[in-house]
Amino acid sequence: MVDYRAVFDGAPDVYLLLAPDPPRFTMLAANEARLRATGTRREDVIGRPLFEVFPDNPEELGATGVRNLRASLHEVLRTRQPHRMALQKYDIRGPGGAFEERYWEPLNAPVFDASGALVSIIHRVEDVTDQVLAHRRLRTLESVAAEASRRLTRETEARVSVEAILARLRESEARYRLLADMIPQNIWTTDATGHHTYFSRRWYAFTGATPEESHGEAWTRYIHPDDRDRMHARWKHSLQTGEPYEIEYRFRGADGAYHWFLGKAMPLRDDAGEIVEWFGTATDITERKQLDEERERLLASERAARAQVTTILESITDAFYALDREWRFTHVNREAERLLKRPREELLGRVMWEEFPDAVGSAFHREYHRAAAERTTVDFEAYAPTIGLWVNARAYPSDDGLSVFFRDVTARRVAEERLRESERSFRALANSIPQLAWMADAAGWIFWYNERWHEYTGTTLAEMEGWGWQKVHHPAHVAGVVERIRHAFESGTPWEDTFPLRSRTGEYRWFLSRAVPIRDSGGRVLRWFGTNTDITAEIEARAEAVRRREELERVTESRTRLMRGFSHDVKNPLGAADGHAQLLEEGILGELTEKQRASVRRIRRSIHTSLRLIHDLLELAQAEAGQLEVECVTTDVSAAAREVVEDFRGQATGVGLAVECQLPDGVLADTDPTRLRQILANLLSNAVKYAPTGTVTVETTLRPSGGPRPGPWVAASVRDTGPGIPIEKQASIFQEFTRLDPTAQPGAGIGLAISRRIAQLLGGDLTVESAAGRGATFTLWLPPATAEGDATKSG
Repeated sequence: MVDYRAVFDGAPDVYLLLAPDPPRFTMLAANEARLRATGTRREDVIGRPLFEVFPDNPEELGATGVRNLRASLHEVLRTRQPHRMALQKYDIRGPGGAFEERYWEPLNAPVFDASGALVSIIHRVEDVTDQVLAHRRLRTLESVAAEASRRLTRETEARVSVEAILARLRESEARYRLLADMIPQNIWTTDATGHHTYFSRRWYAFTGATPEESHGEAWTRYIHPDDRDRMHARWKHSLQTGEPYEIEYRFRGADGAYHWFLGKAMPLRDDAGEIVEWFGTATDITERKQLDEERERLLASERAARAQVTTILESITDAFYALDREWRFTHVNREAERLLKRPREELLGRVMWEEFPDAVGSAFHREYHRAAAERTTVDFEAYAPTIGLWVNARAYPSDDGLSVFFRDVTARRVAEERLRESERSFRALANSIPQLAWMADAAGWIFWYNERWHEYTGTTLAEMEGWGWQKVHHPAHVAGVVERIRHAFESGTPWEDTFPLRSRTGEYRWFLSRAVPIRDSGGRVLRWFGTNTDITAEIEARAEAVRRREELERVTESRTRLMRGFSHDVKNPLGAADGHAQLLEEGILGELTEKQRASVRRIRRSIHTSLRLIHDLLELAQAEAGQLEVECVTTDVSAAAREVVEDFRGQATGVGLAVECQLPDGVLADTDPTRLRQILANLLSNAVKYAPTGTVTVETTLRPSGGPRPGPWVAASVRDTGPGIPIEKQASIFQEFTRLDPTAQPGAGIGLAISRRIAQLLGGDLTVESAAGRGATFTLWLPPATAEGDATKSG
């Protein structure tokens, strides 16, 4: 954990923490740098009023330190913003009690708590006393030099006579020579021709030369060979024109090393303006030249670094701009131009808050000021209304100001907002569905259940999160469930299972449970969503249905066995009776009268009717038991329909019924042709029975839909113009032993039941469309022919 007290005490800057309790401004904390700078102890300041411990210098009547600092602190309290003060003179009491002259650059910044309340003020200062005093000394030296120059100018302009000047010089020569020997430059003089007549003592000490080795032109031997021609040309020019002489050149010292000097010379003139003497100085500027060279090297390195940084900043994908301490733009890269929608030429040198006034008071304004005041890096995301974007911004403080990197995160924020929104909508939806629902992370740790889960189980999220759901599973099933769902979580495959869950009342109910992985665009599993659907009623219903189906199968099988036995036991005597009746009809036992023959014929018709009924009942039983065999092949439905029509045309004509056909060629189906004819014959027989007048129409077509399942179907229809079938009776006509009018026509009422069961065995169905008084249309739906050709089906 970071020791913030140690960080505060170890900070190199001078810090003082103040309470916002004017007029006291109680000192709450001071770091070590503050105590050293003011020569105080911590016990001397903590808990005491600021201006009681640090008053103005009483010996300085115009002191403004206390007044200016108090005004700055009140400005911070009023604006709740940092306030930087101008350079302040604020003397500090020394160890002996006397006040020492001190200069400071202060910055006062507010400190807020988590609720936004201002709880303290950080007072940071930089002691610039040495810089100020050094600057003052420099200004003083500059003033002295300026005054000396003005005096020299006034003396020159006075145009005194040469004799007077020489007399004054002779009078002060000793004093002049003493002064010349004391100042840090080499002093020299020449006559009007440029012949050197005097060098100060410092020249001899530096070169190790004698006067004989220096006067005249002898001194030039000490100039660096590379500088001699340049020096001679410049000195010749001054001698010819009388212009002041100034040059930088190198002299060899007594140790053989060359030093850089700044040589200057001014001409002295008589009353007539003629040059009578030259007065010159040579100032050792070796250190300055070295500093200049180092500065140039550093500047070159800095320029290269700046160029490299500029290249980097122009190539990075982040937007970047730099601000100085006055919030002026000093650098703007290409991406920043694009996001700020402003060319850099319009921004450089401008104050940010003036160019983007909408940002004042925003998170950017607050965080940038905090970074500058606290000298800390800030990293945040906020909406920038000026440019209409969400951005991620990182600001780095420095002595020069602030460097800001930012990027457009609008797409991500919008996506995230749509996702938190989708999450809210999803959870609301998940809480509204009747199933129990839950969500788990990629590893299978369940972190959310919907309200239905808690309502059913009577548990809390704390009890159920992670793998706690095992507590509500049946002990006999939980191990298998854990094994199977763990495999799904590890493999990333959807999971489905059925098991009982305990309710809050202790009852176990069966649930169909499913879970699917939710993946990102790269296919990585992000989370799992699962549901538990109560299927107890369905399981019980399936169990009941199985029981009923088994019972029905038992009854059907029993009836089938009964029908087989009945068929065997009844058909044989009926067949024998029909044989004896046939013998009687043929006169084997003697010639019959016409009445007797008519009676025998009626007996035989009754026997045949009974045999057909027995046959139909046996087929019905076999169909219900799934034992009726059908043999499906590619069949021309229209051709089969024509054959059946021709068989019934005579019967229909006999009762005055017209038969029409719409039987195009090429209507093919995969079906049993014998069973097809049987169904069509039954339909035509019923039409003759229930529509003795009018028209019967037989039609075959290939339809794109309309059958028992989606897809194309072959439809074979028989439409009559009879009395029709009431809607409420249409469902019952396909049940065995059902007749619409038991008194109207003979029959057992099982023909349609057999026909429909056979149609279903053929893979289709038999339907009816009718309305009372408008006839009826029966349609046989058959699968169309396929490329496979023949196929055998059995019930």
